[in-house]
Amino acid sequence: MPDCLFSEPKYKEWLENATFDNCLLNRKEFGRFLTNYLIGENEGFVLNLNGAWGTGKTEFCKRLYSDLITKNHPCVYIDAWESDFSKEPLTVVASELLKQMEKLHSDVVGLDETKEIKKILGRTLKGLFVGLAGGVTKKLFDDSSSGIAAAQQFVGVELVPETFIDKLATDYTEQVESIKFIRQTLTDLAGALESEIGTQLPVVVIIDELDRCRPDYAIEMLEVIKHFFTTKNFVFVVASDTQQLCESIKNIYGNKFDSNQYLKRFFDRTATLPEPNNHDYINAIEFDCTGITDLRLYPRVSESERMFIVNTISAFSDGFDLKIRDIDQLLNKVLSCLRTAKAYQDTQGVSQAVNLPVLICGLIEYEKNLPSYHSRTNRNESRPIFINENVNYEERMPLTLLIEICLFSITERVEQDDSPYNRNRITRYSIPVGSDFDPSNWEREGTSVSIRNLINKVEAVNSSSIYGEGKSWQWSDYKQVIELAGYLN
Repeated sequence: MPDCLFSEPKYKEWLENATFDNCLLNRKEFGRFLTNYLIGENEGFVLNLNGAWGTGKTEFCKRLYSDLITKNHPCVYIDAWESDFSKEPLTVVASELLKQMEKLHSDVVGLDETKEIKKILGRTLKGLFVGLAGGVTKKLFDDSSSGIAAAQQFVGVELVPETFIDKLATDYTEQVESIKFIRQTLTDLAGALESEIGTQLPVVVIIDELDRCRPDYAIEMLEVIKHFFTTKNFVFVVASDTQQLCESIKNIYGNKFDSNQYLKRFFDRTATLPEPNNHDYINAIEFDCTGITDLRLYPRVSESERMFIVNTISAFSDGFDLKIRDIDQLLNKVLSCLRTAKAYQDTQGVSQAVNLPVLICGLIEYEKNLPSYHSRTNRNESRPIFINENVNYEERMPLTLLIEICLFSITERVEQDDSPYNRNRITRYSIPVGSDFDPSNWEREGTSVSIRNLINKVEAVNSSSIYGEGKSWQWSDYKQVIELAGYLN
């Protein structure tokens, strides 16, 4: 662990294995930029870190935590989704805030400000309708009998309606005063951390996975942050799929409710995670190719099996606009299919030739339920149409052209054998080799070398298969393993 003021942060292991230097998504520059931006805010600042599902928000938050800790800024990480079984977000934030800050540095435990904030939070949690007051009040006015019953059950005492209203008013006054006192005490605590221990300010609290929480819990969490913890020398980072968070808010307030405008009450700024580079991400993943090295994966020209897999999955991920979690799942399915091919090879004693682009294309089509997958047969090379045509597989070779050649290369062609030895005029089927597979059919300006290398590799594999030197997979073989892999999620 790098040298820093804090010896025992809760997530100590992140300081080694989750840093911006080893970020798989190449977000180091953005991460450092965001860190510098956050530590420049000191007046109760709340940032929404927006990223769609599967874009690596949690991994980024871990690295942000590590970066702040090593810069001697107290940092607290809270997984909101892990805590949404709780009825009270204030309890979660308050307890995690104090526990993690005490663990950062043993001296924090003995600070008078720490003792004071514990006392006032304990009193607030015990006696007030924090997080429930709004809902109870609404029920109270919508249906006085059911509202009072619900509130009495919560408080644990029976009160006549008039007395309950008086108590609710008293509790409200106490709640407002408690909010003010908690904010001031937190500010004092931050100041003591700086003067007594030498920490850097602000204190940064990262709230992750809020969009995965129950809609009511997510809203209450935002309310708690806004009312109790938005104070001097504290910065909050709320990581979420903001579009999904908006949908959660609509589930509570109705589809016509302006959820985007509502969120502006809580967030001072929004930062959107940069789109990841798929090739960098896939290349950084550690996966084992040792068990499949003697398979005949083609049309690989020169690179290793691993880089052949990385480059091909990367191109298809770009072409089909896959997200990070889609890519993880695709890689796992590709490896499972190749291990199955290796098992066939070992048990049958016959070399297996697998066209990797065909396998990857089929796995994506099957996952997306594309018509091209279902209409394809050994004699019909049905091609997918929902592809980004601007994506290249190799330099100046469009991905669409790779798919076209590879699907053509595994498709049987009807050939009438008119030789004198074929007296019964038997029709035979063969994969396209030789004159049928003329490179000029696909050559484009500036791509002839790449295309000839690709086609030569395909011809070599198909020819050896025709002459009994191993088995070259047909579409029926791919279809079988693709649909078996479909059970993996």
